[in-house]
Amino acid sequence: MGARRRNDVIPPAVGPTPPPVEPEDELSVESKEMEQELERLGLDEDLAALILEEAYTKVVNPGSHVLLLPISVVLRVLKDGGADEEALSLGLRQAVEKLRPHGSTILMGESLLSLARATRGYEDSEVTLPLVLEAIKVFHEIKADKRMGRAYLDLGIILKDDERFYDALRAFELASEICGSQNDPGGLAVSYYFRAIICRALRQEFEALQLLNEAEDTLPTTATHAEDRWKKRILAERAFNRLTLGRDDEALGDIKKWLDVDAEDFYPYYCLGNIYERRGDDRRALEDYCKAVFKLSQWVLGIRTDRFRRVRRTRSDFIIRQSLRASLTTRRPDIALALLELANTGSMSLRAIGDVAEQQQDMEALSQLNAQMGDLSRIAVQAVADHDDTAIRECQAQADWLVAEREFLSDNAVTAPAGIGDMEVLSARIRSAVP
Repeated sequence: MGARRRNDVIPPAVGPTPPPVEPEDELSVESKEMEQELERLGLDEDLAALILEEAYTKVVNPGSHVLLLPISVVLRVLKDGGADEEALSLGLRQAVEKLRPHGSTILMGESLLSLARATRGYEDSEVTLPLVLEAIKVFHEIKADKRMGRAYLDLGIILKDDERFYDALRAFELASEICGSQNDPGGLAVSYYFRAIICRALRQEFEALQLLNEAEDTLPTTATHAEDRWKKRILAERAFNRLTLGRDDEALGDIKKWLDVDAEDFYPYYCLGNIYERRGDDRRALEDYCKAVFKLSQWVLGIRTDRFRRVRRTRSDFIIRQSLRASLTTRRPDIALALLELANTGSMSLRAIGDVAEQQQDMEALSQLNAQMGDLSRIAVQAVADHDDTAIRECQAQADWLVAEREFLSDNAVTAPAGIGDMEVLSARIRSAVP
């Protein structure tokens, strides 16, 4: 998030060159349009509009410049210095419910897409796909054709995650057509990138590498950290293809460049461990696997709510399993013990190593959540009395979200150092507690 930026692109002149006039940029137009709609709907006191940097939305996140979030969530985001998937999932879910009674609007369509993006790593396609399809329907109804390109990108990404590869490729083709007609190179770059991922999944690695080159060539140049983050994703996918092709030396070079861009990411260490294990260097592989597990554990531990922490840890089980195998191969049962403890506690065993930072609680928002929980408990009691299984499941899902919202507003953030030495410290602490 940050200050608004203006495009430097001026439309080509016809005839004599007119004096240079700075056009009103897309960010200003979109933010003004959405802010006016928010005021018209009478929700400007309930929701706040976060306006993202143009470079961020053009390069990293193929989404809206404007995010609508409840005031309580915005305050937490501003205090933490940024909005992650957890904050956006919790906030956008509330925003969508407030917008839904007002029918098809730009705000509704963009909020649905933003919610689908934020929850993609935590929810199945049964949850995210209907959100994107509803957004596409909204844009059709209000004739917001210029927004359809990025909506089809979201549709393709979800279909890709669901391994419906040929349907996903068709969605990306539609997205490319619209993004191309709308002069949206960022959207085109995203389409090339995800089509490359599908080609790799279909064992067409050479075609995937070509698409990655096109994505890199199409990527807008902004000279910002946002551009570097997107380049990292392209670099990582190129490394995965070279690993699949057995071109380990080239992949090793890509991974080292990846670490130069982002040394805090856990995945490049996992890839390094995979390469060294294939080369028979089990001790070096274990070292990189342990770095991957600790980086992953730090990330999981930084998630405020158990709901999101649990899902993210479970979806990373393959890294734990590979690390366990390496620790047993190298006859390091102490490391295996520490890995199992991290897996079984969802990284919570690191709390004793890290420092707890006190955070001020939003008491008004927590009070409102407690009132909602009281209302929900009465509905749940009635559902149990009526033997209404559907209503009971709905209450359970709603309760899960409310608990997550309360944890998000009140829980403390925890950080922990990383390194194989800490793994040994954790193992020694566990063993000392065993009689």
